[in-house]
Amino acid sequence: MRDILFLNQNALELDDLLDHAKRAGANPIRVAAELAAGTHTERVLEDARGAMRCGIRTPALFVNGVRYDNPWAEPAVFINTLQQVAAIASAH
Repeated sequence: MRDILFLNQNALELDDLLDHAKRAGANPIRVAAELAAGTHTERVLEDARGAMRCGIRTPALFVNGVRYDNPWAEPAVFINTLQQVAAIASAH
């Protein structure tokens, strides 16, 4: 389900979520009931609070477990960072 949501970040209305749930093999009726009841709200909020306590703000990008904090608008800097991370990873 996580992958489906990630790939469809612009489709997060209720009908979209139920369709995603069905595609992921979840019971869309149960998902609708849990969304309506707020069954997982506290868990999601706690995850968000935990991320904030760790200094993570959205959007955040991690490459091989290392947070990318360089400018997003500079493709050359981003590509260089990815190449450095890949080199480090291949050395291990």
